[in-house]
Amino acid sequence: MIGRLETMHISSSGFPAESVRAQIAEAIDIFVHLARTPDGHRRVVEICECAGVKDGEIALNPLYCYDPEKGLVFTGNPLIRVAKLKLHGLSEEVEP
Repeated sequence: MIGRLETMHISSSGFPAESVRAQIAEAIDIFVHLARTPDGHRRVVEICECAGVKDGEIALNPLYCYDPEKGLVFTGNPLIRVAKLKLHGLSEEVEP
């Protein structure tokens, strides 16, 4: 999913891949991954926090993952980047 963003940005700007990854990691806080199910419906299958760039790759912190029997399930991973939440007076808890 991130590869498509990188490709679009590199093709339009000509920036090196490392710079593009850093820009994406700084610009996006949360990824919501949708997928089409076998019955044709679209479903949220994963919600991840963008945790920055590590070893030249964008690091993701999975917060919720889809389980066919339970639906969207909290992974137990805490939010890493909470500065924006605190600026708005919000709690950093992600559990429902």
